[in-house]
Amino acid sequence: MSFQLILKLAHIANVKKVKVSKNLSDLGEKRLMIAHFVDPIDSGRQFDTWPLHITLMPWFRMNELAAEEKLEEAARDMRSFQLALGETAVKTLGNIELFGQNIDIPARRIVEPTSLGVMHGRLLGEFYNKLEDVKYVAGNYSPHVTIRENNDPGIGAKIKVDKISLIEYDKPLKTVVRNYNLNDETTT
Repeated sequence: MSFQLILKLAHIANVKKVKVSKNLSDLGEKRLMIAHFVDPIDSGRQFDTWPLHITLMPWFRMNELAAEEKLEEAARDMRSFQLALGETAVKTLGNIELFGQNIDIPARRIVEPTSLGVMHGRLLGEFYNKLEDVKYVAGNYSPHVTIRENNDPGIGAKIKVDKISLIEYDKPLKTVVRNYNLNDETTT
């Protein structure tokens, strides 16, 4: 439905105080995020407990089709790369750092996050104005893999980032909307 048609329908119905979006991508917004899954997960799969993943863009609200278009365009510019997991001296419990609001979620920080930072920056350019919270983006972005139910890849584990995923959150389940393959790092 076009924006002009929506305006006409609102006028015909003589609806007062109706907030009409000037941007069709605002209609039908969903709660979405972008991540890389350590182990591949098919589009359409639902889960209630997070598998191992690296958050690339935290939760934002946007029309799903508009988000898919933006992410498809961004993914075309991205190359795959390999990461290693490590430790830092800040807030560690042994070799595991604690994250989250209550600093109680075990995670492993990415040793050399430069490639993830570049990817995160590219995605920020597309989704920043739709983010629910900007507390952990840009200069505060701290890429890590959250450890879930004794599933820990361990220090030094190598992770190939060759795919990113758009995920929808519809309580209590999360759904992989679509996966995007990145260009192989060996191609020119």
